[in-house]
Amino acid sequence: MSAITEIKYCPDYKTFGGFKYHLNFPDEWITTELSETGRQCWNCVGNGENKGYGMWRGVIIGYCSNCATDYNMTRGRGFIGYGIEHNCDGPSAFDLYLGDIDWTNYGDLEANPEDTLEKRIMFLEYINIYVVDPHEDPYDYIECQDDVEDPDVEDPDDVEDPDDVEDPDVEDPDDEDPDGYPEDHYYPEEDDFGTCIHIGCGEGTDTGSSYCVKHRRKYDP
Repeated sequence: MSAITEIKYCPDYKTFGGFKYHLNFPDEWITTELSETGRQCWNCVGNGENKGYGMWRGVIIGYCSNCATDYNMTRGRGFIGYGIEHNCDGPSAFDLYLGDIDWTNYGDLEANPEDTLEKRIMFLEYINIYVVDPHEDPYDYIECQDDVEDPDVEDPDDVEDPDDVEDPDVEDPDDEDPDGYPEDHYYPEEDDFGTCIHIGCGEGTDTGSSYCVKHRRKYDP
């Protein structure tokens, strides 16, 4: 056999066709994959910036949920990312062949920095709330969570501008009397108003003066 079609075994994985597989991934499945499934499926192994749903840190651990349907769930119910299976009915890959995986240490984190335990936990929270459609992008939720503001981080827009802080010793011009009188100016009460003292007038002195409006101009300076 050539190096391309021969399964090679390493301490933590095996290789075939230029891809790394989990050691427990059945050899028979690797060599009998249907066309456009598994390593020929971009959903399973990724393409460029698109992450493979059936991989964890560069190692194939199973099929995407679409390919799982092509195999009538005989090879598991399919993965939707971060080592998490679709929540539909069907046998689990972990029961069929995977067993327990040490998610912390398995695979190459340096080459696959997106595959973190934090995002795996975050995605588990997502599928516990929503019914995941296998045709939807399962990473939308993770990207949204990356945008959520940390309540412990202060928003610079919420920091008070020292120029906006009022000085208690500086009088606000908006608080000045509209008539231009100082704050302690005496405003006569209604009962203080009387009758103009000009003989024979009798008009009310509603101007704060002893004279009515007409005679105030004459007598008051």
